[in-house]
Amino acid sequence: MNDYERDYWSSYFDFLDKFKGLKFMGIPAALVLPYYVLIMDRGLHKLGTPATAGRWSVPLAKEEDLQSRFEQVLRPYKKRNMKRKGKIVFYDAVLRIPHYLLRSSFSPGETLILCQKQSVNPYTAYKTKYFYSLQHVDKETKKSFIKEWNSTMDQYVDHPIYGNVHFRKKVRMLLPSALMQIAAAAKFFETTEVSCLIVGTTNSSDSRSLVLAASQRGIPTICLQHGIPMLEFGYLPKVATFQAVYGERDKRWYESRGVPSVTLRMIGHPRMDDIYKRKGMSREAFCHRLSLNKKRKTILLVLHHEEMEMVDSILSELQKNAVYNIVVKRRNGRQRQSEATLALAKKYKKLTYVDDLPLHDVLRHVDAVISYDSTIVLEAMLAGKVVLLWSLNSLSRSSTNYYDSLEYYRFEKPEELVEALCLLLEDGSYKQGYHAVREKTIASLYQNRSGTSTKVLAELVRSLIL
Repeated sequence: MNDYERDYWSSYFDFLDKFKGLKFMGIPAALVLPYYVLIMDRGLHKLGTPATAGRWSVPLAKEEDLQSRFEQVLRPYKKRNMKRKGKIVFYDAVLRIPHYLLRSSFSPGETLILCQKQSVNPYTAYKTKYFYSLQHVDKETKKSFIKEWNSTMDQYVDHPIYGNVHFRKKVRMLLPSALMQIAAAAKFFETTEVSCLIVGTTNSSDSRSLVLAASQRGIPTICLQHGIPMLEFGYLPKVATFQAVYGERDKRWYESRGVPSVTLRMIGHPRMDDIYKRKGMSREAFCHRLSLNKKRKTILLVLHHEEMEMVDSILSELQKNAVYNIVVKRRNGRQRQSEATLALAKKYKKLTYVDDLPLHDVLRHVDAVISYDSTIVLEAMLAGKVVLLWSLNSLSRSSTNYYDSLEYYRFEKPEELVEALCLLLEDGSYKQGYHAVREKTIASLYQNRSGTSTKVLAELVRSLIL
């Protein structure tokens, strides 16, 4: 943990401390609000600078104290877990478990899918409830709470974070939904008999509300690891009863932040089982669908939604000697329409996109992947593929260094990356050296390479329920 990260956590503890008295249905709204989202635009740049020095009421001295500090905050909202009968509930937000894998270990009779809202439901075999339909807080209650919050916030007009007009505006924008999510979580558990709750993250206000409501009732909870922790703010604190991790490296990382080892489970992730078990399209069908030359090797280029300079240069280098098929994967959701993404598409009008194909189908039929530090890098290695990395400027202040064992395959200059790509795809001895590194890397990063993560998750769940 570096000074910037330590300052972030100190500022978060300060936020929780200063607004701890503002509770809704017994839960502090500050504990539910997504703090990183609140400060990412106008507050992050101040952390680790003289502007915030000495401003925190509860500074964090040592990284190993991080989780214990949060436990002090969370303790009043935790009741001793009790085994009970009821539905095994999966909250379908950042969950990403393929339907056929869920069916393999969790029967429709014992399982309930809680979706955010009524839309396309990927789990058609299961009974479903909708979280947002449970949200109801009357207008006057919201207005009264927001007034009380503003009154408290006005005490800190000179504060480097809370005094910022953009921070105050964002809080006022997100606070009503946070209140409704607290109410919806309480309503869900009042109307549903639940034996265990599984979520994909606890760092969004909806998932945090659900896990806290379950904890108040002594219902065990499991949080899956939704990606690689390149930025630790999205993966801490541990709020659920158990935190699932991909492998030994993640377990050690959580432990270094003070998370007790008995609450960590090296499950991997059920969606990774799909790499080994998926019955997808053939290479011929893949090439036909994308109009690719079957005789050429295929490169997958993974885009970031903001930083495009390196990608632009890589594409330019690849097109100088067009001997490979190039397919492109953009970020999901609104980030797919970011200004930088659209500008790249305008410049390279003939790019072939694979956004609408299952990622694991794509990985099966490409020969190499070029990416920034993303979870796709791990998935590509699990699929046995060549991986080449470039670094995001926005992660320069992160200390996790998740793919540090792949530094030999990380490049700052696009021409050197493309040269290495050609060697890896055409030179057998060079490729053999890469795969030796890949195997060693995966041994540390991922546990259940036999495609058994879904089964291991089910075993943990059954140990917690009647």
